[in-house]
Amino acid sequence: MKSIDDLRKDIDVTDDAILALLSKRAEFSLQVKQTAGGTAPLRRGREATIINRMVGANQGPFSDDAIRNIFESIVYNGRNLQGELRVSYLGPEGTYSETAARTMFGQAAVLVPKRSLIDVIRGPEGEETAVAVLPIENSTEGGVTATHKLLLHTDLPIIAEYTLPIRHALLSKGEELAGIKTIYGHPQALGQCRDWLATHVPDAALVECASNTQGLELAKDASSAAIAGEHNSVKFDMNVLETSINDEPDNATRFVALSHDSVPMTGDDKTSIFCTVHEKSGALHDLLGVLSDHNISMTRLESQPHDGGYGFFIDFVGHKDDEVIATALTELASKGTSLRLLGSYPRES
Repeated sequence: MKSIDDLRKDIDVTDDAILALLSKRAEFSLQVKQTAGGTAPLRRGREATIINRMVGANQGPFSDDAIRNIFESIVYNGRNLQGELRVSYLGPEGTYSETAARTMFGQAAVLVPKRSLIDVIRGPEGEETAVAVLPIENSTEGGVTATHKLLLHTDLPIIAEYTLPIRHALLSKGEELAGIKTIYGHPQALGQCRDWLATHVPDAALVECASNTQGLELAKDASSAAIAGEHNSVKFDMNVLETSINDEPDNATRFVALSHDSVPMTGDDKTSIFCTVHEKSGALHDLLGVLSDHNISMTRLESQPHDGGYGFFIDFVGHKDDEVIATALTELASKGTSLRLLGSYPRES
């Protein structure tokens, strides 16, 4: 068996080899930029394929999560060599949207906070940013209606998805839950903690805010509190009165990223559409029958009022450029009064 000193020498030699390979990979990234005429397109599908391939090839002793983290850093920093990636999200800093944007696009991305969801999506529409990240549904409260409406009025396709576990905490300048008279929070956060709040602080006034971060800014005295992530306690110099106050322990919010760049097939994709149907008996059944006839797995169905009637947001497995999916989309369009393709993108692993 080798001595510790010899093993450390082996580690040093290996580190040198890793650095040399990283530098070589970086050179390839720069060549991609030159080949693309100075501006390399965002290829989220390609990035996801690389990361997933490395995780799939992992034989230990690193865990799959460790390999994912390592290659996400390599891929995202390599992308940054091709040009600064600016991502708009619903701010201010400290929101769950910021966490989702950072997780989706890495530490190298430049995050640009916006005051409203419409401003978030205007980022890439006006080319101030390359990507917009928006919450689309929560496991407790359901779909985010404001995002759904924006998806129907933009040409930006969905290029990626990410589901963020949500763990709400109650933060305050005070130290006692019994003294809390006012609680601030985003409407979604208040809804996700509805039962807990009714049980533990039934007399407190609940005040809706544009974001949980705004709620933290408003909770200035010991009689007020705000719902937010526990990590915000340090930044806002607040006490954590309670943790995990969301009613559902598996509470999570799904986010989507939108960009001008389309996403090629990766082999493990999802497609999102919005469609309306004729007002007749069995219309929705006929629509969903198309997916069943082609053995396409549906992952989400949500109805929403639309133009005096109802429309349906549908997610299913597959990519729009796949022959089976393309055929199904044509048939779906013939079954409804309208069909809008919202995007095809890598399925979240």
